[in-house]
Amino acid sequence: MEKIKFFFIFTTIQVFSPCNGISDGHFSTFQKVAENSKIVIQNGTESFLNETVDVELQCLMKRFDSGYLVEVTELSDERFHCRFFKRNFGDVAVVSSAGSLVYNHVLPELCQDLGKEKPDGDYSIRPYDGEEIEVLCDMTRHGGGWTTIQRRFDGSVNFNKEWADYKVGFGEAAGEYWLGLEHIHRITTKYSNMMVRMEATAFDGDQAYVVFQNFFVEGEENLYKLHAGTFLEGDASNKIDWEDHDGQYFSTKDNPNDQSIHYNCANYIKGGGWLNSCASYNFNGLYKNSAIDNVDSIFWKSLKYRTSLKSVSISIKRKE
Repeated sequence: MEKIKFFFIFTTIQVFSPCNGISDGHFSTFQKVAENSKIVIQNGTESFLNETVDVELQCLMKRFDSGYLVEVTELSDERFHCRFFKRNFGDVAVVSSAGSLVYNHVLPELCQDLGKEKPDGDYSIRPYDGEEIEVLCDMTRHGGGWTTIQRRFDGSVNFNKEWADYKVGFGEAAGEYWLGLEHIHRITTKYSNMMVRMEATAFDGDQAYVVFQNFFVEGEENLYKLHAGTFLEGDASNKIDWEDHDGQYFSTKDNPNDQSIHYNCANYIKGGGWLNSCASYNFNGLYKNSAIDNVDSIFWKSLKYRTSLKSVSISIKRKE
C-alpha cells in the first residue's frame, strides 16, 4: 500500500455542522494535507471510525472532543469512504490508500482564532503545545473572541477547593468552571499583551464590566502572582477592586499566601483567589440564590459591596 506524505500547512477549510448528534452547531477547521512532504503516514494505526457517505464534505462534518485526521477516498462519483484517526503529533502512524486525501482537524489557540462569525458556545482549543482544553467562547460581546477562564451562575460547582484543584482547573465549559492556574499562566505569558475582562450581574439586574490590558500570571514557583495590568475600558468606578489585587500571590484554604495578619483569607471568604487582606472582590466565593450581604458570597465591592451576585465571569483575549 502506498504511503502518502503530508505536512500541516496547506489549504484551510472551515465546516459548520448544524446538527450531528453531539452538538446543535459547531465550527471546525481543517487543513488539507499535501503530498510529497516530510512526515509520512505509516502502517500501524487503526481508525476509530469508518463511514461511507454520498458527499465528500460529510466526512468533515463530524465533531469529536479531540484533534483527529480524516482520510477521504472517492469510491465513485457519489460515494466516499471516510476513515477517522486519533492524532498524535509525536507518532503519526496512519495507513492511507493511494489517491486518498487526508485532512488534519486543526484546533484554534484561543477563541478569537475561531473567526468572527462563530456563535457563542463550547469549543476545544490548544493554546500551547499540550493537551486540548474545552472552554466557553464568548463570540458576540465586547468585540467577541473572549476565552472564558472562570464562570459562575448557578452554584452547581463548589469553588471552595484546595491548591491542587485550582492549579489544574475544575468544572466543565458547559457550566460553571475554573480553567486552571497553570493554563492561565501558560496562556497569558505566551503572548505579549493579554486583555482580561471581568463581568458581573446582580440579582436586581445591575451589571458591570472592566477590561484590563497587559494582564498575566506568573508560574507556580512564584505562587501564580497576579499582574493585573492597566485599565482599558468598561466601568471606571469598578476598576479599583481589580487593581487592589495587583501583585498578590494566589491563595487557597490549604495554601494561604495573603497579606492578612488576622485570617486565612481563602478559608474566611470560602474561595481561592489573588487575595491581599482579604478581598475587594470574591468571584470564587459561595454561590447564594438571592442577594445576601455576606463576606463569603460572590461579591464585587464597588458594584454591590458584599451583597451576593447572580453571575460573574472572567475572560481573556489577545490584544491585536
